[in-house]
Amino acid sequence: MLRRTVAIRTAELEAVNAELVHLAATDSLTGITNRRAFMEALEQACDSRSYDSLTLLLFDIDDFKRINDSYGHLVGDELICQLVQRVATLLPEGAVFARVGGEEFCILQLGMAESATQKLARSLLLSVGRAPFPTKVGELPLSISIGAVYAGPGQRDPLSVLADADRLMYQVKASGRNDLLFRRF
Repeated sequence: MLRRTVAIRTAELEAVNAELVHLAATDSLTGITNRRAFMEALEQACDSRSYDSLTLLLFDIDDFKRINDSYGHLVGDELICQLVQRVATLLPEGAVFARVGGEEFCILQLGMAESATQKLARSLLLSVGRAPFPTKVGELPLSISIGAVYAGPGQRDPLSVLADADRLMYQVKASGRNDLLFRRF
């Protein structure tokens, strides 16, 4: 009887530990990867020598502060969750999709062709903008600005890859939003 009790408690502890590990890597609002876990994945990807390319798409919701100020944070949260659901349907298998800030997201994919990277970025723009998002206050349109980086074997520093995508995204925002800039580094 004692052995069975110990075995049950060990299994319970393992289940609790697995749940804690999952929670530590997950964004509490959306259920996707959080910033900390994303940065770990990016660092591992940049250190890996088992692929020939790294794709990083960094995007955020255009004018999201206005949405939160006009309709409240609950509607903003509702929109973020719906956006995540819409974007998730477009992602290739193995992609790491993360919420890295309030309305900022990253997609990391290894071994994706340059043309597929561009196609994915354009699909994101079209999908987000194709139809308004239903909310408690009515249907609200959203748009996103994307900085897309395709890094070959020469650029493997995670902070540089992320900074390049961030710089591209802010160039899109400065030039009118609802678009993407793509660079091969």
